[in-house]
Amino acid sequence: MGFSIYGDDDSSSLTAAGRRRLLKKNLEAEVAMDNPERPRLRNLYREVWLEIMAIVGTDLLFRRTRVQRLTGDKQTETEDPPFYVLGVMEHPEVVKLIIRQFAVASLHSGEIHMVVEEPEFTDIIENITVAAGRNVKFACSVKNLGTYKVAWMHFEQSAILTVHNHVITRNPRISVTHDKHRTWFLHISNVQEEDKGRYMCQINTVTAKTQFGYLHVVVPPNIDDSLSSSDVIVREGANETLTCKATGSPQPSVKWKRDDNSKITINKTLTVSEWEGETLELTRISRLDMGAYLCIASNGVPPTVSKRIKVSVDFPPMLWIPHQLVGAPLAYSVTLECFTEAHPSSLNYWTREDGQMIHESRKYHAENTIGTPAYKTHMRLTINNIQLNDYGTYKCVAKNPRGETDGTIRLYSSKYQSNLNEIDKSEQKSTDGEGKSVSYGHIVPNGVDSSSGNLNCQLSLWILPIILFNALR
Repeated sequence: MGFSIYGDDDSSSLTAAGRRRLLKKNLEAEVAMDNPERPRLRNLYREVWLEIMAIVGTDLLFRRTRVQRLTGDKQTETEDPPFYVLGVMEHPEVVKLIIRQFAVASLHSGEIHMVVEEPEFTDIIENITVAAGRNVKFACSVKNLGTYKVAWMHFEQSAILTVHNHVITRNPRISVTHDKHRTWFLHISNVQEEDKGRYMCQINTVTAKTQFGYLHVVVPPNIDDSLSSSDVIVREGANETLTCKATGSPQPSVKWKRDDNSKITINKTLTVSEWEGETLELTRISRLDMGAYLCIASNGVPPTVSKRIKVSVDFPPMLWIPHQLVGAPLAYSVTLECFTEAHPSSLNYWTREDGQMIHESRKYHAENTIGTPAYKTHMRLTINNIQLNDYGTYKCVAKNPRGETDGTIRLYSSKYQSNLNEIDKSEQKSTDGEGKSVSYGHIVPNGVDSSSGNLNCQLSLWILPIILFNALR
């Protein structure tokens, strides 16, 4: 017959004292079996019972299992399977002794089995991905923990974080809680990038039981100003490399764009709208490359960040004069024009032929208009109420730290000015000797019908061709 500690009685409703009485009764019945070793087992029973009684308050769990046992040379299934005692290790030194005592008894009776089940994990630890600055919680679920302890460790850092209810690390962001010793939670507040890695939950059994969960920390991109380019000034024709270093997790990608969305000139054969990479190399830079460049870093973790780098290209002034010969009659006003390009911005002014600087007055009005791009300037000099001494050569001058330049404009007197009292501003078109279109305006003398008057056209050259019209009666 098989041996049962509690027999068929339902022990779940019994008090601890009632369970002990049932256990004592069934143990006595087992020892009373017809067994050659009965005297020795009686004594052994007394020792075992004393040990069991010594486990005050111990909660013993029981389960019935169908087992195979050897009877002589045959293997038969027990009709009344024995109970296995699953001890909760609140008093491990006593329970170990009981296991040893029952193990001796089982060598003779083959009917008494006491098994203390070790703790085990009931679920895996989930891997977690979290943004830096957030809070996170790992869960480690166990059963049959008894008096064993659960510890949390950071595997890569070889750091013990917590043991049971106690926090070992000095990191104030770490804490531990549990759910009636079944689930142990590791809390990490204000997660930092250095917190990433494997976290190990360990039970301190003889051979430690462990399992791992991975913490992946994502960090928004950040541009390191100390390792990145700032605003630069470069001479025209030189090479320049812009650098943009970004950090984050995962590692951010970097791309470049111009602030005004114009093309980026990589070299004389390659222009692009965007350029990818931490560096942007500008070869033989020109004034057309001047402006703001945006370094944009992104890694899929909001927000995307950018840095604005201004590239200034220095070059000496240059001049363009649309009309180097300008004619005007006495008592009229005329405007002379020059166009300049310079960086840094040039000092622009006008002089007479002898180098005398022209100042603002009722006679002269100078005006400088900044163009687009900003290194362009439109210079104008208006001369009012022209007198004979106003005719001659005028200079427009541009100076900056990189150099200076000037250009000349000749103001001359228009003929027959005494007969001119009306200006027909309509535009006429003709062709030159090469078949090219030439535009001109014509001046109508007083009392002459422009449709029937005789006009004598005379071509005069002074740097640029000027068409003069003399009206004849």
